[in-house]
Amino acid sequence: MRDLFASPAGIEETRIWPGTFFVQHSGRRCEVCQGDGTVTVEMQFLADVELICEECKGTRYKPTVLEVRYRGKNIHEVLNLTVKEALKFFAEVPKITEKLRSLEEVGLGYLRLGQSATTLSGGEAQRMKLVAHLQPASREVGRSGSGSEGRIKRRLLYIFDELRPVAF
Repeated sequence: MRDLFASPAGIEETRIWPGTFFVQHSGRRCEVCQGDGTVTVEMQFLADVELICEECKGTRYKPTVLEVRYRGKNIHEVLNLTVKEALKFFAEVPKITEKLRSLEEVGLGYLRLGQSATTLSGGEAQRMKLVAHLQPASREVGRSGSGSEGRIKRRLLYIFDELRPVAF
């Protein structure tokens, strides 16, 4: 996605490179919240309180980065899309939709693209790992070109459903 934002078709100025959109990049993130979007206020005798950063209003980026748009949305707006919404938004970008479709197929279509991995439940994290491990295998199968192998690619994520009746 970062490549799309940095491509000449996606922006007016050409001095932006894909690394600009990494929130860890110190020159482009909000320095007040260090790209977290929130600031922690330490309370002496109470639990710490997390507040939305007043500088970036929770967007995590500097205003110059948020000015860059792809199909009418800036990086913050795209990262707030759910997987299901992103499938529609990036419909003409096969490299992205292939990965998003895998997430949708394992029931993670409700997750936001920019959601922190630390907020995932144990089951969500396991499904993310499953998709990450199956993704390279599905790409290899899809490249060989045979029709039967294409069916295998589509059914790869459903292998556990197919095996369940045999096991029980």
